[in-house]
Order: sequence, then structure tokens, then C-alpha cells
Amino acid sequence: MGTLLLSGGPAAGTILSRRVRWADRVSVRLATGRLDARLAGGANPDSSAPLSMRAQALIGEPMRARLAHALRAALEQAVEHPRPLDPCARPCRARVLACRAELLELAQALLDPGPVEARGVARVAVLLSDGAGPLYGPGWSVEQLRAALRAALEALVPGADSRCC
Repeated sequence: MGTLLLSGGPAAGTILSRRVRWADRVSVRLATGRLDARLAGGANPDSSAPLSMRAQALIGEPMRARLAHALRAALEQAVEHPRPLDPCARPCRARVLACRAELLELAQALLDPGPVEARGVARVAVLLSDGAGPLYGPGWSVEQLRAALRAALEALVPGADSRCC
């Protein structure tokens, strides 16, 4: 990625062309979680270089495959019996098993060829990385996890935001 096209320059409706700098790449690496949260919340990926670069990474096949694998691994971890000294956060077994169909559907949607919205992929990334969220954290219900999975699936569909509300 050598050049970015960004929207929202000094005048409304303008498109800016900007070369990607080394500092841009570093800032994306350091702010991945924050950028994912902004994209998941609906931030315009073309409004800044870091958001645009992160969105491009999210919608690429390697990242989509990694996230699909992580969703399936969460399901496998829920099926396995916990290891007493395992320091890794484990998904909530009851919630994950209750949402098995939604997890598999979301994983398959990530693997399907064709375009997806960065917002939806970012929602999956946030869900998988938030240790206090509905996948891992205590105090969440099955319905809340199911709603988060459905929201991510719906947000993957290109143009979904324009059909809503």
C-alpha cells in the first residue's frame, strides 16, 4: 500500500491523495485495538490514514481467515474441559455452546469470497479481543452474545448501513 485516498479534506466532499509513511504503519500497529473499536462503531475508514490502513488489513483474506479460525477455536475451547493452570482467557462455555450456530455462521461468512465491510470484521475483532465482553466476561447473557454475533454478521454485508434505520 503506497498511496491512500482519503475523504473529508478542507472542503466537504473532497478526496485527498496521500502517500503512506513509515510513521503511519507504526501508528496502526500501536493502535490496532483503538482503530478496531472506532471502525466497529461506524467510523469512516477513509477519514484518516490509520483507519484506512487498518480497514484494508481487516477486509483482506488473511485477517478474515485468522478471525474465522479464532471463532472456531473459541467454540473448541468451550467444548474442551478447562485446564486448571491455563493462563489464557477462555470463552464462557455455556454462552458459546448456546451460540454455536451463530459462531459457525459468522466464521463461514468471514471465509466466503467477496467483499465485506470493515465495520463487520472490526466487530468480530473487538468481540474476540475484549476479555470483558460477551464472549469471555462474566455478567453477560446468551442473548447478548447472540446479539453481538448477529450484529457483526449483519455489519459484514456491503451497504448494510445504508439500508438500516
